[in-house]
Amino acid sequence: MFNGNQIEFIVNKKKLENNCNLYKKIANVYYPLKTNSTSQVLKILNSCGCNFLISSINHLNLIKKNNISINKVCSMNVLAQIETLKYFYNKGVRSFTFDNLELLKKFCDFASLQNTQIVLRISSMVIRPNIVNHMGATLSEVIKMISFLKEQNANNYGLSFYLNHQVSKNKKNIIKKMLCFIEKKLYNCGIKFINVAGINEDTKYLSKILLDFKKKIKIDCVNLEIGRMIVNDCIDLKTRIIDVKNINKKQFVVIQNGIYTGFLDKIIFNKKYEMMLLMNENNFEIRYKKDKICNHGFYLFGGSSDTLDFLGKYYINKRASKNLIIGQNVLVKNVGAYFEEVFTSYCNNLVVKYTEV
Repeated sequence: MFNGNQIEFIVNKKKLENNCNLYKKIANVYYPLKTNSTSQVLKILNSCGCNFLISSINHLNLIKKNNISINKVCSMNVLAQIETLKYFYNKGVRSFTFDNLELLKKFCDFASLQNTQIVLRISSMVIRPNIVNHMGATLSEVIKMISFLKEQNANNYGLSFYLNHQVSKNKKNIIKKMLCFIEKKLYNCGIKFINVAGINEDTKYLSKILLDFKKKIKIDCVNLEIGRMIVNDCIDLKTRIIDVKNINKKQFVVIQNGIYTGFLDKIIFNKKYEMMLLMNENNFEIRYKKDKICNHGFYLFGGSSDTLDFLGKYYINKRASKNLIIGQNVLVKNVGAYFEEVFTSYCNNLVVKYTEV
């Protein structure tokens, strides 16, 4: 029976596997559950041999629920409270991330460093002081943590760094610059591995630069902390139009999902989504730029009943505009990353369905 509140996520299993295997050719893959923690995604990535990054107790519960080995799990949250870290440790997690000596010392009050992997997060601000990044340690703090680990006879520790969106236009140069910085400042400090997060899709360049670095600094392995690049283009959303109005020669179209039910990137990055109006015989592209094909403009809103739930102005072929009617299905492409993870109380009435293709 049709449910008017139903939405459908369409998961391209083969593409998800291919994306994962593409990056696995370069390095070990650590997938952060904060990107997309649905069982459908976790089971596929687990079968591909991924490791997993958790940020909360809920994430650990999802690891258990999906029968993922605890040996594949690393705590990535440098802001986690010590009680949370102790809970993780007691449940069998043996890989933890830190960016300050004080929390690391507290952790050692109950944890054995001889059978625990320690990841030290260094701030990208050490090479780009003008960016804003509240997570990650200064060079001096990293050196202090390494000295402490040596005193405690720790035998498995390494570094991680994150390339946030503020350096996205020059990530190639930033990766190389950060690796050169680590080689110059932290060579022979005993690190066994490097974790790189926030990378882009240029796998050929990434493979070469990481392999060269691994040989130079003589570390055991390189790990990629990667989420968005693996899952984003593997999942589409089928939602529907729930209201249409024409006021003062302007057309307003409302779909079920909005900024409170998945469209977080609209707020953070002002992202424009690729969409399709789904018809029985012909589908029509919905674009965010006007052109010769998509020449009819309309204003798109989410269905939260909040006037701020505005997704932007979009365009469709004029002859297809008559099909912008209540009940018509709309396909939103590439919603695999940070979409369902940000569902709020506005979505409690939605019935979510998953389909693998």
